[in-house]
Amino acid sequence: LPQKPKYKKLTGEIDLYALFTVVNQTYDDCFLFESLGEPGYTSRYSVMGFAPAHHISARGATLQIDGQGYEVDNPYFALRDIMPLETFSRHYAGGLVGYLGYDAVNYLETELNVQTHPDFDQFAFDMYTDGLVKDTMTGELEYFYYTEDRSDVILGLMGETAKPQRFSAMFTGNSLTKAQHRTAVETVREQVSAGNLFQCEVGYKSMYAISGNTLAIYGKLRKLNPSPFMYFIKSGGQTVLGASPELLFSLEGSEMETRPLAGSIRRGRNP
Repeated sequence: LPQKPKYKKLTGEIDLYALFTVVNQTYDDCFLFESLGEPGYTSRYSVMGFAPAHHISARGATLQIDGQGYEVDNPYFALRDIMPLETFSRHYAGGLVGYLGYDAVNYLETELNVQTHPDFDQFAFDMYTDGLVKDTMTGELEYFYYTEDRSDVILGLMGETAKPQRFSAMFTGNSLTKAQHRTAVETVREQVSAGNLFQCEVGYKSMYAISGNTLAIYGKLRKLNPSPFMYFIKSGGQTVLGASPELLFSLEGSEMETRPLAGSIRRGRNP
């Protein structure tokens, strides 16, 4: 790919979420990153993409690229080695969109052997080489691309109307009983006292059987909890969605910024 993307400004008042409802019903793989809530520099841009160029995932020593498996020493570092050079752009200009599971730590800390998730790969990303970026402060909407200009596709989607979004969710149980959760908390407290742990989050999962359009769940979430970092990622038949007020980290050039919220205090006056 070229190192510098091309940009096109799309005119008119465009509701990015409304456009994404049409995109979501049209494409199997797509994503929306929204900045909602109080305006600010960390919540200035919203981003959308669809029909990615490549799908990449990993489990164990296997790196999957577009359905083809490759046995490598370490899928994380193998992926890093084949990523293209840094791009020169004004703001977001494509790249990998997806997730790193907690069990991806096995690739970074080789002494660990965290149990892998039965349903989710250790990491899964889609490679996007074009997309839409909306400046929530100015209202400007830009389309970027590298080699293939699909702005005509987007303009066609703008003229369509999304079907009604409906879903149902039936609670099927928790991963821990109340007694099991209490035991886990007490065990962690003992390990903290012994000096083996300094930070641990003891939680459990609630499971639901969901049918219908998962974007409808995100639609309710964005109304109930508008946040600077909202995300809806649909890829390979799986959906990951959520909302967070927390900037885990951002990286621009050689400058990294982190603003964690939970369990953080200021450093002392000296090392």
